[in-house]
Amino acid sequence: MSRKRGRNVLLSIRWSSAGATWYGSPNGAGSDGGSCGYGAAVSQSPLSSMVTAIGPSLYKSGKECGACYQVKCTKHPSCSGKPVRVVITDFCPGGPCVSESAHFDLSGTAFGAMAIAGQDDKLRDAGTLEIGFARVPCDYSGKNIAFHVDPGSNSNYIAVVVEFEDGDGDLARVDLKEGSTESNEEWREMQQSWGAVWKLDAGAQLHPPFSIRLTSQYSGKTLVAKNVIPDGWKPGTTYRSLRFCVTMELARLIKKLEILGYLFNHITPVVLGALTTRAAAATTTTEMVKAIRVYEHGGPEVLKWEDVEIGEPGQCEIRVKNKAIGLNFIDVYFRKGVYKASTMPFTPGMEAVGEVIAVGPGVTDRKVGEVVAYAGGPMGSYTEEQILPANNVVPVPPSISPSIAASVMLKGMTAQFLLRRCFKVEPGHTILVQAAAGGVGSLLCQWANALGATVIGTVSTKEKAAQAKDDGCHHVIIYKEEDFVARVKEITSGNGVNVVYDSVGKDTFQGSLACLKTRGYMVSFGQSSGTPDPFPVSVLAPKSLFLTRPTMMHYTATRDELLETAGEVFANIVSGMLRVRANHTYPLSQAAQAHADLESRKTSGSVVLLP
Repeated sequence: MSRKRGRNVLLSIRWSSAGATWYGSPNGAGSDGGSCGYGAAVSQSPLSSMVTAIGPSLYKSGKECGACYQVKCTKHPSCSGKPVRVVITDFCPGGPCVSESAHFDLSGTAFGAMAIAGQDDKLRDAGTLEIGFARVPCDYSGKNIAFHVDPGSNSNYIAVVVEFEDGDGDLARVDLKEGSTESNEEWREMQQSWGAVWKLDAGAQLHPPFSIRLTSQYSGKTLVAKNVIPDGWKPGTTYRSLRFCVTMELARLIKKLEILGYLFNHITPVVLGALTTRAAAATTTTEMVKAIRVYEHGGPEVLKWEDVEIGEPGQCEIRVKNKAIGLNFIDVYFRKGVYKASTMPFTPGMEAVGEVIAVGPGVTDRKVGEVVAYAGGPMGSYTEEQILPANNVVPVPPSISPSIAASVMLKGMTAQFLLRRCFKVEPGHTILVQAAAGGVGSLLCQWANALGATVIGTVSTKEKAAQAKDDGCHHVIIYKEEDFVARVKEITSGNGVNVVYDSVGKDTFQGSLACLKTRGYMVSFGQSSGTPDPFPVSVLAPKSLFLTRPTMMHYTATRDELLETAGEVFANIVSGMLRVRANHTYPLSQAAQAHADLESRKTSGSVVLLP
């Protein structure tokens, strides 16, 4: 029994039975997609940790890498019975994966997603489950196909990982065409290397740009990514098919053609060709604006104030005139080289609030004059004006000033995912916040207090202790005057805390671990004092501790997650639950002084740069 779904792919609607386990951290992405080659992409949008390893019966020597399944559980009290979609990204080589006819070794995130809301931990504690599974089409909501060029590629040999394939999800064949020739006879068949990795060993120099043609295993349909790997391509780089915004009219047209079975064979080259022609014919004007630039890693003195060019927004982009820019420790990490920018020189900065002054083609949900905010990427907010992807920004409520929004966007969204999703703080929990008077620390204390937790905070001075107390800390420890580990043990009667939120790093890391109770969570989300020293993972064993180093982009990977996260932050500001301490402002041209003051702990609360 079957029916047509998605892009005319014949898929079973009959649920089959399988066993299910989970691996990795409770809210993690399992492995790094080793057997299929996806690497860090498993935790990024659109996979977003909803992934699974699979036994040999479904893995099929890697041919099923990228295939999508719905899974559901019904035979445990914590099961929701609702199906969730997972993607095959790894191979499970032993145990029940081999002994059972079908077995899904899910990521902790995917396993918990089958649970009733709030009971994901109970479901993960249940052990092996019996689940239902059914193969379904992949639907990545407009995501482009991505091709990650293997680091070992060279002028005569190229290997690519095919990521985010919509529709069937898996592949029967991949072909490559050199240059920009139109002849179908020029296609060269690639060989499956392993998993989702396909290779071509030409034995002679290959001539870019390269087009790649994908052929579905089940439907036989083909999709062409024309000239997706450009001249000057580099090993280890990810390239995406032409990005464009689908208007409602175009979406309806595509749907009609899809029903007729033409999508893969006809509409793709027509749409991509038309858009490529349009892009080539477009004229671009540029003008100069002021920005901070970094040409070498080092101290605050490497921040240079200079003129830079800015053009017009392209497809799906907007141009924003910044009104306020948030300063964060992550900016310091990039300046020092702790984190590596993709280019050098670069413009630092991860958040800003500004006014939309131009919109590019295809943008329908943003308008000129609107005040918007963004945080987390792309880097480059230390500038008077910038070009941004329209989907990366959120509207700012009129009751919140640009300075307040800029001071809280990144920090507030960080606090949201740390408290609400990374470790879900509930009434009765006791938590420890290191650097409780800092930008994120202040928000963590206020928010956790409102959630009903007992909050312990560490600070460096009596002045900051008063602020932390005002922000909802029930117990404040001045770590320069007393041992915070001993004091936490005293406050908790020797039990320890449920979770530590540590943004300090090297100076507090081991002490933070010592403050945890059995099965406690160590959430390391910063390293203002330096990178923690390496330690054996066995250190976690005596108390069965959990350790995570979360990144905001993994918790705002989809548009819906971004809007939900920012929306909750803004709502809590408007309601008065969160008070934003925008204690310091500097002209953008004096970013070097702002960095120096931040690093020397002369600031408290948030710091804002004004263009």
